[in-house]
Amino acid sequence: MGLFKPIEFIGKVSLFAWQVLYDVLRPPFEAAQIARQIAQAGSDSLPLVIASGFALGTVMTLLHAEHAGHIRCKRHDSDGSGVGLFC
Repeated sequence: MGLFKPIEFIGKVSLFAWQVLYDVLRPPFEAAQIARQIAQAGSDSLPLVIASGFALGTVMTLLHAEHAGHIRCKRHDSDGSGVGLFC
């Protein structure tokens, strides 16, 4: 019985993906409604996207600067901020 569980899961996921593709590609296309929803969600979430992008960029820069010596990267920045690491 343990062998059939992964196969059943793959089958269910495949059927779900097929249904999504089928529903996305068949008419009627409500482009105006989709654009309206994207605009509403985009304008409301823009501050959160900017803040999280800045935080993620800062963390990734600091992590890359911390491990740059282990992978033989050279620093190309003058102020030591970690920006300007090239391998």
